[in-house]
Amino acid sequence: MANLEILSSVYDYSKLKTRMKEHRYSIGTLAEDLDITRVSLSKKLNNHQSFTQDEIVKIAKLLDIDDDQIALYFFTSVVNKK
Repeated sequence: MANLEILSSVYDYSKLKTRMKEHRYSIGTLAEDLDITRVSLSKKLNNHQSFTQDEIVKIAKLLDIDDDQIALYFFTSVVNKK
């Protein structure tokens, strides 16, 4: 059997983190409002776990992110500069 490499995307959450600060959310307070642990949210923001669709929708509502802007906050790929 051939070795299959699983490709996972790495996303840039810097805009999301800035938006959290603008709305005075820490990782702990946002995690509490999402009903997940602070550690879990931290892992998601650092690309160690993925956000669920429900979490994305809840975060967008909490941080007043318009539907047409969700991709900018959650699906911007990290660009590796060489």
